[in-house]
Amino acid sequence: MAVDREPAVIKRVSPQYPSIAREAGAEGTVLVEVVVGIDGRVTSARVLTSNTVRALEEEALRAALQWLFTPGMQRDRPV
Repeated sequence: MAVDREPAVIKRVSPQYPSIAREAGAEGTVLVEVVVGIDGRVTSARVLTSNTVRALEEEALRAALQWLFTPGMQRDRPV
């Protein structure tokens, strides 16, 4: 959907490093896609790409679901 103004981050939540992943020495990158509702809350999140273990992916999703945004705007209406 095209918007006049993209959503902007209001609140970021950093993922916590799960102890099982720390003990295993796991590290990597997880790219998460989120859908932002008209109220600015994340309505869904999914892993797009990852090069790490499941525990870190799950923690990235948990954190992403807590982010808060200004909603995207189209013609002065939240979308």
